[in-house]
Amino acid sequence: MGSEMCIRDSGSIVFGVKGGISRIEGRTLTSSFSLGDLLPINERAESRYVSSLINAGNGRLVAFVSGLNVRDAETLEAKIVLSGYVLASSDNGSTWRLRKEVRDLSYFVTSVALPNGKIATLSSRVIRDTSFIPTPLDPESVNHTIDDAAVTVFDIDGNDWNETHRQSLSRGLTFTGGDGVVLSDSTVLLAMPTGIIASDDLGSTWRDFQPTSAQP
Repeated sequence: MGSEMCIRDSGSIVFGVKGGISRIEGRTLTSSFSLGDLLPINERAESRYVSSLINAGNGRLVAFVSGLNVRDAETLEAKIVLSGYVLASSDNGSTWRLRKEVRDLSYFVTSVALPNGKIATLSSRVIRDTSFIPTPLDPESVNHTIDDAAVTVFDIDGNDWNETHRQSLSRGLTFTGGDGVVLSDSTVLLAMPTGIIASDDLGSTWRDFQPTSAQP
């Protein structure tokens, strides 16, 4: 179980498309869900994407839609332009419900389903800087920065939203992420922009992960 752009399970495929989520069984499109059905009208739902999907088992899926901040050219303050959202399905992606609006640290980097049925997600605040013009050779990373990052643990219904770890940072946007990992001893690993962190208690506390070298 992990975070992906598509989920394959029991002969069906659920995947994010521009402005929505689709489900295919065999070669037949069985459902097509529009983000505009749940997101507020001013959230540009038709142009947004699901950034990751989590398979929590037993037909339960969680989808993440990342938000965005913009740094004002005059005041240099970061203002929220688009909120982040957490969506949930209990029927393998046929129908979806809005479970959480996230305004702070709304750019979802990576997530993982935990053995206790909860979800751990790492998110940050992505800021588009409008105070200067990016160069043609590197138009994205030059004017996008990551400001802070945090791990939040919650249940599939969006309840018990509990921030368990935060790091202060400010750096250029890098697409660190991918699936979180649960090892055989239930240790949870997530990729921060600054490296790997680990939890030995299902996301309650976190430490820097130092892998041990294989013995000859």
